[in-house]
Amino acid sequence: MLENEKQLIILCKKGEWENFSPLYDYYVEKIYKFIFFKVKHQENTEDLVSNVFLKAVSALPKFDTEKSYFSAWLYKIAKNVVADYYRFKREESGLDEVWGLKADDNTEKDIEKKEKKEEIKRALKKLKPEQREVVILRVWHELSYKEIAQIIKKQETNAKMIFCRAVKNLKYEVPFSLFIYLLISANQ
Repeated sequence: MLENEKQLIILCKKGEWENFSPLYDYYVEKIYKFIFFKVKHQENTEDLVSNVFLKAVSALPKFDTEKSYFSAWLYKIAKNVVADYYRFKREESGLDEVWGLKADDNTEKDIEKKEKKEEIKRALKKLKPEQREVVILRVWHELSYKEIAQIIKKQETNAKMIFCRAVKNLKYEVPFSLFIYLLISANQ
């Protein structure tokens, strides 16, 4: 969360839109990664990210800083933009199959990371779509349970429970070291 986020939003609501720039700068890369993992196409991702922020700017006057986190609100917009994209594209793969992990493919050291990611991808495919989404939001996007709850439209305790059940299901699917990493992520 950006340190003075609420104040920036309040100023934007008063028509001082130059204050949106720090919000954009802080969240654009996160939203880009979130969408790219689902779309896996750079140009489409860039278009969709632009769409997310256009929708955010137009809807910002209605946003209530007391009821929701700005980050959760942006991720919800992004999730809906991606859903609209696939609805429009009518691609054969359903939204339940669309997900991804960070891509790091620069050096030989990354080969091991890639192998681990492939193991995790295989394991994540075995989870229910909601569990998979919660794990990705928690571990790779480092969102709080409260933010995740707002995105999936459930209570915070439900988000924690979904994550815990997912980790329990992954217990026998991933190596012990990766399982420990997931457990640590659950308790942060």
